[in-house]
Amino acid sequence: MFFIYFPFSIIAATLVYFDAEKRQMPQWWPAMAFMAPITIPLYLVKTRQQRSIVPIAAFLSLAVLVIVGESFFFMKMRDSVQFQNYSPTVQEIVRITHRIEYIVKKFNHFTVQLEKVKGVGASTQSIEKALVFIRAMQSLMKDYRTTINNLDAAVNDYGNNLISENALWVIKLEEFYSEPIIVRYVKSLDNHLEAFESLLVYTAANFEEIRSKNKRVRQNYDGYYLNYVRALESHSLLDTGRMRFQYLFLKDNPELKPYMPAILNDKFFKIWHHN
Repeated sequence: MFFIYFPFSIIAATLVYFDAEKRQMPQWWPAMAFMAPITIPLYLVKTRQQRSIVPIAAFLSLAVLVIVGESFFFMKMRDSVQFQNYSPTVQEIVRITHRIEYIVKKFNHFTVQLEKVKGVGASTQSIEKALVFIRAMQSLMKDYRTTINNLDAAVNDYGNNLISENALWVIKLEEFYSEPIIVRYVKSLDNHLEAFESLLVYTAANFEEIRSKNKRVRQNYDGYYLNYVRALESHSLLDTGRMRFQYLFLKDNPELKPYMPAILNDKFFKIWHHN
């Protein structure tokens, strides 16, 4: 860690040192900048006041780049440490698990973002925003199915390699995603997203007619809505079982938590409706 952070801190502290000399600011500012670069925006405000906006924006942009760079190097270092005792075959299988970790992380993010969309039926803009998240989740689901199939095939073909190289955690992960409750959960999630997308697409295309109580359009809408509610209720029931199974699974395999779907509270799945 800190492949980029320390050089960044040293350069930032040096720049603050010369700037503090020029502006006759206390010499503890460079030390603060080195130990806690997050204090640099405060220094810029004190020395530049209203003209500090551009320098602060530049600093924050660089800080984001540093964080991204550190994350990249951390992942590379983690892979290096994790792979050092594995054969090339097992290394490739472990890379599949990293893909699962990425998919789960992105999916959990989009799930929370979808829930944050306020008043989904209030406007076509809110509907379109929700559709962006739903379609991103559907795309991830396709990637997920391909990745899980690859993991299943790899464990079936090279299970003995995983055992001999002390990579039993990969087999445990494959067993989790092969459990009937998880398979049913994934299928119900697909159905829920498809039903939700169909409902929102129809609602957006007939927004004014639905609001004006057009009988024909409203009847069609009721059909889409009924399908959505059924899919949601079915998925909520299966998700409750999935979370219960996952909770017990993680008690025995806590190291596999990064590869798991989110554990949501029981109020997460709220039925959307158009007034």
